[in-house]
Amino acid sequence: MKRNATLLIATLILAGAGLSFAGDSATDGVVTDNRELVEMPAETQAMMRAEMRDHLMALSSIMGYLADNDLATAAEVAEERLGRSSMGKHKGTRRGMGPGKYMPKEMKKIGHGMHDAASRFATVAASGDLNGSYVALHDVVAACAACHTSFRIR
Repeated sequence: MKRNATLLIATLILAGAGLSFAGDSATDGVVTDNRELVEMPAETQAMMRAEMRDHLMALSSIMGYLADNDLATAAEVAEERLGRSSMGKHKGTRRGMGPGKYMPKEMKKIGHGMHDAASRFATVAASGDLNGSYVALHDVVAACAACHTSFRIR
């Protein structure tokens, strides 16, 4: 039961992240997206969107493993799919045309911060510290929120 409640809360949080952003404004019922548009080729955009969906699935898996008190597996998922170990996977696929080429400096900084936070989470989780893991996971999700409330690619 505890695991199901945790997953429900996590799902609601992740789903709610797409409903309204701090960068949105409304005038006469019309919502304006004030996030910075980062333009990139359609193929690169599709690659980045797929990666963002994988990040969400990784976060969902991590939260599930935490709910099951399986910190070792949560740490592995975090490092492999979100941490520093996951960086650079597009270098050879697009001949230098991966998403990083098009990101403004601040967007890259937030992204690198997310990868660093995920690796820190993995270290804490691997040590068996459940409460510390939750604190460290907050830093990962906060980086995601910072980027998604500041930037958009379409």
